[in-house]
Amino acid sequence: MKDSKSNPKNDASLFLGELFPEVPDKSKVLVWELSSKTSRWFSSTDTAATYATGRNDVYVGCALSPDPDKLPAQFSKDGKRKPRSAVRCFADNTFAIGGFWIDIDYKHAVHKKKNLPSTVEAAIKLSKSLLQPTVIMHTGHGIQAWWLFKELWVFDSDEERSKAANHNLLWRKAFEKIAKKNKWEVDATHDLARVFRIPDTINAKCRKQVTVKIIESDWKQRYNWSDFESYFPVGDLQFEKKKATPPTVTKGFLDLEVRPARGPNPQKWYALQSVDSRIKDTFEHKRKDLNDTSPSGYDMALACFAAQAGWSDQEIADLLVAHRIKHNPTDPKIYRLDYLSRTIARAKENIEQEEAQCRIEDAVDFGIVEGIEPGDIEGMKRALVKDLAFQLKVPMTRIVKYMTDPPQYRIETSTHHVNLGTVENLIEQRKFKNAIASITGRLITPIDSKRWPKTAQALLKACFEMDAGMGATDKGSVWLWLNQFCDEMKPLDNDEKKEALASFFPFFWEHRGTKMVCIFPREFSSWLKRSHDERMNSRKLGVLLRGFGGEHKPVKIDGKAHWVWVFEWAHVQTIDGVDDDEKSRVS
Repeated sequence: MKDSKSNPKNDASLFLGELFPEVPDKSKVLVWELSSKTSRWFSSTDTAATYATGRNDVYVGCALSPDPDKLPAQFSKDGKRKPRSAVRCFADNTFAIGGFWIDIDYKHAVHKKKNLPSTVEAAIKLSKSLLQPTVIMHTGHGIQAWWLFKELWVFDSDEERSKAANHNLLWRKAFEKIAKKNKWEVDATHDLARVFRIPDTINAKCRKQVTVKIIESDWKQRYNWSDFESYFPVGDLQFEKKKATPPTVTKGFLDLEVRPARGPNPQKWYALQSVDSRIKDTFEHKRKDLNDTSPSGYDMALACFAAQAGWSDQEIADLLVAHRIKHNPTDPKIYRLDYLSRTIARAKENIEQEEAQCRIEDAVDFGIVEGIEPGDIEGMKRALVKDLAFQLKVPMTRIVKYMTDPPQYRIETSTHHVNLGTVENLIEQRKFKNAIASITGRLITPIDSKRWPKTAQALLKACFEMDAGMGATDKGSVWLWLNQFCDEMKPLDNDEKKEALASFFPFFWEHRGTKMVCIFPREFSSWLKRSHDERMNSRKLGVLLRGFGGEHKPVKIDGKAHWVWVFEWAHVQTIDGVDDDEKSRVS
């Protein structure tokens, strides 16, 4: 536990030290700068104050945050994972608060609202109308009032965090009720993700810059959070405690309920909108950068935002239902649990894919894989393969690089081995997609062309290198080619010779009680060029195949003789004189 109260040198240090008398080890003080939209994270209020003092438009998180590395991943508009300096703390992730707060603007040219207290004195009077604030600050064009607690309110559970958020909301509602008597408005700044100005910093929002100052304080004036409950409004204003009419429960795939009268959680919805201006524009159907502007497209965008913020399935469903009701109250999809379930599941999958892509890019850029110790190369490769498999929707178990000249590559799955051949078939998205589809019958998930280079680099980085061993000899090379060719082309049975001839696929042939595999020369030669970039004339290829034990002979198919290369199948599978260990290095 770190004590933040040391001899303050200025109002910034004094205020932050009183607001957060201690900063627990697992928490940080968030200081956010408007001009650069960057976050700074401090373990000490004195250090935070030193950084903030004298700066333009800097703010402190009204709640302590967890370590930013423990926050859920956040993403920029171009889909890239935000760095530590660009991350904000969502309300659902806040750690503790030191008191309740309220922001009251008064009439000024910088404010568009007209229904505000006319003077700063009127705003101060309003702030004192219920309980005496511990501290009041003049922010330049309004005031901030704080009622500090006797001790830090640390959230030990989600329920306790929700209780704190609800209490701060109802505290603002109590002031809102008083303000309405004078036809004034009080800003909705009650959410736990809120940031407020710091004394001894500069409000530079208008031409004449103003220093934020403490104008009244009584640091001994402290409260318990329960002291505020008697002032909370009753009736409809206390909507979080209001008993809702039990909904008609219809279960769906994700165990959801359709609750048209519920709407999204107010605190979470307000906090979510404050994170990104696109969220409100999405709900209002005002996005100009959205590819799919159909109602379903807007649903998906909203679900992705909410899923990224860690909302539960039911909370996302409530948001989607409210969105549909706003734009078409008679829309039948409001009550379609299958539609809601699919939309939410796809949104969560999109977020998981984006997180996998970010981990892939981190491994490429920084050589770091989450959960893998530095220096554990094999562990890193296995983790990369796992993320690549999830991202590309290919059940890869291993990527193999055979150290031949040139190197050859193979993707291994639980059911197939995909021999890619030379490196271009691994790193060029179109060729890679075609190779995977031809063997597995599955299309990879397309990756944006701007992001594919890092995916390709990750594919290279994840390769397990196999000693060339036999592959460096003529006999070993032919064995490798034949195994890869038959693995990819899947020889047809003995009674399917006609089909094999029509497609030039290899086929099995029972000859004098021995199982043989027959390969059409032209197709095998084309495959070598396509998969291994091996370009050799029929004479040279014939020498290699004979050296392996192949025979070039005619086989009758439908009464006609067709020339093929014939090999004993057992010989193709196991080369005489080669032990299992050496064979495994190639296979």
